[in-house]
Amino acid sequence: MTDARGSLWRKWDLHVHTPASFHWKGARFSNMSPAQSDEACKAIIDKVNASDVAVFAVVDYWTFDGYCRIRDYESRSGYKLAKTLLPGMEVRVEAPTEYRLNAQIIFSDRATQQELRDFKSNLRVLFPTGNHRPLSDEALITLTHELGEDKLKQLGATEALLKDDAGRLVLGAKAALVTRQSLHEAIAPLRRSGKAVVVQPYDTSGGVEKLDWKTQPVLDGVFLHFADMFETRDQDSVDLFHGAVTPKNEKFIQNFLKAIGGKPKPAVCGSDAHAVADYGLFPGGRACWIKADANFLGLLQTINEPGARTFIGDEPLHLKEVRRRPMRYLSSVEVRKIPGATEPDAWFDALIPLNHELVAIIGNKGSGKSALADIVGLLGASHNERHFSFLRDAKFRNPKDNKARSFRATATWESQETTTRTLDSRTGPGEVERVTYLPQSRLEEICNELDAGVGSAFDCELKAVIFSHIPVDKRLGAKSIDELLSIRKGPLDDRIQQLRVQLSPLNEKIATLEQALTPEYRANLQRRIEAKEKELAAHDALRPVVVEPPEKNPETKAAAEKLMADIEESRQRAAALDDALEKSRRTLDELQRLTERARQVRTRLENLQRQFQTFTNAVAEDLAALEIPFDAVVDVKVSFHAIDEKLAALVARSAELEHELDASRPDSFASRRAAESVTFAALEAKLEGPAKEYERYRTEREAWQAARATLVGNAQLAGSLEFEKARLAALEVVPERLAALKQKRLELSLHVYDAITAIAQLYEDVYDAVQRFVQEQQGVLREFPLNFSVAIRESGLEDALFAHLNRAATGSFAGLEDGARMLQGILARHDLGSAAGVTALLQELDDHLHRDHRVEPKPVTTLHAQLRKNHKPESVYDVIFGLTYLLPTYSLRLGSKELSQLSPGERGAVLLAFYLLIDRSDTPLVIDQPEENLDNETVYRLLGSCLRVAKARRQVVMVTHNPNLAVACDAEQVIHARHVSDGGNRIEYSSGAIENPAINAALLNVLEGTRPAFQNRESKYFD
Repeated sequence: MTDARGSLWRKWDLHVHTPASFHWKGARFSNMSPAQSDEACKAIIDKVNASDVAVFAVVDYWTFDGYCRIRDYESRSGYKLAKTLLPGMEVRVEAPTEYRLNAQIIFSDRATQQELRDFKSNLRVLFPTGNHRPLSDEALITLTHELGEDKLKQLGATEALLKDDAGRLVLGAKAALVTRQSLHEAIAPLRRSGKAVVVQPYDTSGGVEKLDWKTQPVLDGVFLHFADMFETRDQDSVDLFHGAVTPKNEKFIQNFLKAIGGKPKPAVCGSDAHAVADYGLFPGGRACWIKADANFLGLLQTINEPGARTFIGDEPLHLKEVRRRPMRYLSSVEVRKIPGATEPDAWFDALIPLNHELVAIIGNKGSGKSALADIVGLLGASHNERHFSFLRDAKFRNPKDNKARSFRATATWESQETTTRTLDSRTGPGEVERVTYLPQSRLEEICNELDAGVGSAFDCELKAVIFSHIPVDKRLGAKSIDELLSIRKGPLDDRIQQLRVQLSPLNEKIATLEQALTPEYRANLQRRIEAKEKELAAHDALRPVVVEPPEKNPETKAAAEKLMADIEESRQRAAALDDALEKSRRTLDELQRLTERARQVRTRLENLQRQFQTFTNAVAEDLAALEIPFDAVVDVKVSFHAIDEKLAALVARSAELEHELDASRPDSFASRRAAESVTFAALEAKLEGPAKEYERYRTEREAWQAARATLVGNAQLAGSLEFEKARLAALEVVPERLAALKQKRLELSLHVYDAITAIAQLYEDVYDAVQRFVQEQQGVLREFPLNFSVAIRESGLEDALFAHLNRAATGSFAGLEDGARMLQGILARHDLGSAAGVTALLQELDDHLHRDHRVEPKPVTTLHAQLRKNHKPESVYDVIFGLTYLLPTYSLRLGSKELSQLSPGERGAVLLAFYLLIDRSDTPLVIDQPEENLDNETVYRLLGSCLRVAKARRQVVMVTHNPNLAVACDAEQVIHARHVSDGGNRIEYSSGAIENPAINAALLNVLEGTRPAFQNRESKYFD
């Protein structure tokens, strides 16, 4: 029996008996009338047809009589078997054991009765005399006459059994053994023609498990090598035969595989039913499941794929998964012309059932392979519609005739839900993809990108797959891995930004202090002091000539004294007003500074208020989800009252002082001082002779003294001699201040680095699931090593730093190429993955900016002298100490190659490995010619292995023209596409399992390589 759906999991009972067997529980055929025999055959057919078992094998001891009777009754009566019934025979083989060693031979239902008779007659029954005879009823009866009394007694002989041939036949059947050589010779021609297999019981009745292999080491070649498959129900034994390494068998499984022939072999079992009622009832409920067409060719296929094609247990996991998630598996695709459509050609008229594991679509070029893939993609709302090769505007959807609108396709899911679309319909925006489709042009576009680095389509595809490994409850509502990382590292990014804001004014102070320590700065101060001293000396040389007070004339004494007294009073009033004005000016200056400070504080409070509101908005949803009141975790109060009061007072007082300094206001200090100047000038004009000269002298002396006081000044008066001397003296403490600021800067930089390290840890956490999965799949990927790593890497320092430096100026980084080499050398010397390494890097960069490392003994240079025009030293420090060039990165490598270094073929291999092996999506995966850009070795070593893993957990449909892929991956279903041009255009699809002769012929005739591919396949398993 064949199935268009290909290889399906079904129950197989490969060990049942009929009334022809001497151990049968009930009447035996030999004791039945013809009518009773027919009734017994009918009962067997009824039981077989009603069972949930798809295939039965009749393995009676020493005879095919039971099988032949059933087939004869079926032929005569027309009462047909609805299931597959295979002929077989159970024999006992000579062996140096204390128990009888069994073997079961199962034959193809295509084997003729003559072939079965020939097999039986070629078996030789072992006689004590050594005169071995061909197996027959007569031989079994004769054997009992050569057995001793003790032997007969062991067999349960009674007088009743010994008195006639019927009884002796039973005893002979119990006693008989066939020679190993005769068994080998009898089965050889049937094996060569693909019509027989040997099932060797292992830990079941008459099994080889109890053989003493140490005393009889040659027997493994006789029994274990000879067997095609083994009968067992024990899971540990199943694992051994299938080559599945477990903690229980890891130390000896390789030796075990060597003992059975050097490769895995199928593990099967049956009910060992000796009554019709027991057919299909497996001991312990551990049924035999085989994934194949329900015929002997399907059984043969299990020899090629033991672990994948056979299962012992209640139900294969795949069937449970399909039942658990029926909406994730396509059951069929139907494509028909819409009634009344105008398109003249037939094109499509097909209902194509789909296997739930691996479907391979084959055919010649232009046969309709990709058409079917496009249709599945369309029905699954694929977002890669623009890459369709058949359903595109330049082809089947050409606007000129738009053939696509004449056809309708329907997808039926295992859940019985259906999706119907016309072939000219488009996937709507926002539609959920139910099928992941990778058209060939999409693969080529991704793999042939010139830049496959971060942000490329290649990178985005990989990230999408990696994101599938993150549990839904850990995605925080994000739709992509970049969005998730942005959410999780947001607070750390804010922290880094805050630290960099703190660094900026610190760098300004450091740059100022460094400039103060330069010889040029000290020399400039000294020159300024010398200039001031010369200016003071020149000023002293211009001291007014002393004029003595005039002698008092008695006649004018009274008038002169009164005038001088008035002048003195005016002078004192003027001095008092000058003091008041100076005080007002100083106070106003201080008030204006305080006002500015108050305004800055208020602005910062406003910024804090806005930031707090941003913070409130950011955490509100999270706190609500946690059912925590906001004020239970945050208590911040911002009040403008005090600062506004202070501002108002400062502004009011400043206005009062500005009033006093306004000469246009009659009551102000300034206007009163101006009036006093007029009064003084009028009084002074009344003086005559010596008195006038003396008063002029006093005025000049006061002006000279005031000017001298200004020149000498003090440490606070900018531009004065004492001010410049104080600046020079202050240079002595600059190194200590500079060292303290640099230490503080380093601490801030390391806090930035800590935050960057914390982001790197987030990367590790986010990517942990996929990393662990890949490590678990190292067996599949051993020839294609994918490596994941999180690291803090440098990126962009060269561009950012050299944007500020003049490469023609003297310094460590002079010269375009030499400067770049110098910087790269520094970076190469330090471990960016540790705080100590970053500390050393910062110190060395700083040292290179202040000493020329190109020459010995590394002379001191200044950063200011190395800057481009209009650039500042603090900008360079912001770059270096802000660590903007240190980025946490999660990298994927293929061997030692970064993704950006991969060839298009390697990119294709990585992408397919991701989708097939790593992608956790459970939607059907459709790939159009995945092998197109890959070499044969990669197809065999990587793609085949990945496809096997993928089909175990999701439905996979692939278009291929490579037999090494379709066959090596053991596709459960092959769909053969054929374009028929018989006066029109029609695409036909036929499907089935690889073991289906019609599909096998299609593979051989259509696929590239034809017969050699299958010969290579055969040699792989049977060399």
